[in-house]
Amino acid sequence: LVSRLLMAALFSFVGLVECTRVLRGELHQPPDGHDVLWPKIIELLLVLPFTLGFKTRLVSQLLAISLLLEALTAWPFWLEQLRDVPTLFHSIHSKDHFATNVAVAGGMLLLKQHGGGRYTLDSYIKKKD
Repeated sequence: LVSRLLMAALFSFVGLVECTRVLRGELHQPPDGHDVLWPKIIELLLVLPFTLGFKTRLVSQLLAISLLLEALTAWPFWLEQLRDVPTLFHSIHSKDHFATNVAVAGGMLLLKQHGGGRYTLDSYIKKKD
């Protein structure tokens, strides 16, 4: 329960802060994965069922897919290393975000495999049946 709530708080905070910043027009220079909104919107849509533990296995899988797609499309550090525009620091920054997304997706897949635990809507619904 605690780890699920902490992960949900992280998804909510990052999603809200990044969406607000981009919608205000405060984009990064050079543009990078921080300015890509679609993964944050998907994560914000999935954070409520994830927090409540509703359809935990499905929601965890969808979050993992979203994180992996974001890692591959928004943080392509391997392409940045071939261009002259971004600095080496920016390429390393992208690689860090790529690795973080893949690691969190791995955690989501573990949660999918083992379920959300005792304190979820899924277990409550199962008890009622």
